[in-house]
Amino acid sequence: MTLYMEQWLRLLGGLMVLASVLLAVYHHPAWLWLTGLTGVNLAQSAFTNF
Repeated sequence: MTLYMEQWLRLLGGLMVLASVLLAVYHHPAWLWLTGLTGVNLAQSAFTNF
């Protein structure tokens, strides 16, 4: 299975969201900032293709 750059970036974004939610649940709620920033970055990339 070969992943292209866009697929790697989507995978990384998904893993960042998952990791930050787990850290927020099990460690400290401030980790939700990482979830928000990752979401903003994914939304920005949808409009700019970068």
